[in-house]
Amino acid sequence: MYGEEADLCMRAAAKGQRCMITPDATIIHLGGASETVRADKMVKLFIAKALLYRRHWSPVAARLGIFSLDFWALSRKIAFGILSRFQSRRRASFETWKNIWSQRRRWHLLNDNPPATTNAAVAPAK
Repeated sequence: MYGEEADLCMRAAAKGQRCMITPDATIIHLGGASETVRADKMVKLFIAKALLYRRHWSPVAARLGIFSLDFWALSRKIAFGILSRFQSRRRASFETWKNIWSQRRRWHLLNDNPPATTNAAVAPAK
């Protein structure tokens, strides 16, 4: 949900393996069941993206990627802040992005030791 499969596939590719897709698999997605607060979900997504950048990109590219996350959050905070002055229905979105922006330290200061993911199929590259 937060990039574990991308991380696993990137690590497999670095070892000469390739990820495989199982088209017959069936998944039932209960949208929003794992995280009901949008700001919390977005912060977790930003943390996951920043972790992928740090693990798989050069230090300079990772900093640029993290800057793009900052820009994403700040630009939405500003845009919804302006819109909320004219459209009261935008106030909730402004508050959400304000909350996300206030937590940016969480995707800047990461511990690069999350639990390993082991539930995906990997096959040798040809």
